Amino acid sequence: MRVSLFLEEKIIPILFSVLFSIFFTIYLWMIETPFSMILLFLLVFYLDLCVYYLIQYKITNKRHQEIIRLVDELDEKYLISEILPQPKNIESQGYYYALQKACKAMNDQIGEIEYKRKDYQEYIESFVHEIKTPIAAISLYCDNEKNYSVKEELQKIYHLVEQILFYARSENPEKDYFIKEVSLE
Repeated sequence: MRVSLFLEEKIIPILFSVLFSIFFTIYLWMIETPFSMILLFLLVFYLDLCVYYLIQYKITNKRHQEIIRLVDELDEKYLISEILPQPKNIESQGYYYALQKACKAMNDQIGEIEYKRKDYQEYIESFVHEIKTPIAAISLYCDNEKNYSVKEELQKIYHLVEQILFYARSENPEKDYFIKEVSLE
């Protein structure tokens, strides 16, 4: 976080503090406080003010760096509201609430899309398995009738159906391969 951005956010409290110091200085001058005491007051007051805002800047900057680190380490950025600490000031709580609602809506939408994708994948797998039965029946018929030209075209269809099945299962190859130890005897 840039210092100028931080100071821009704190401009109202800073102006209030400066106005307070001006009015208090005028008051001290009116009650005939020695000039050296007024200067000492102003020096201590502004030094204290600078130290206070420097500490505030360091704390705020540390929080910002932590949020940036958390976001950068997160693989699924739409889950950001789950890992951010809840803010303490009112304005940030409004943004935090909006972020939570947006992330929940995104997560719900992702869940719905994943459900539809899985449903579609299951439909395709079911269709492919159902279409294999007539292909096998026609293949047997071609073997009996010795119709090799139709059988050749049927083999092309079978390979295309297998490609569809392979593509549909590309995320879950374990459904196609069963590896287990078998005795050779």
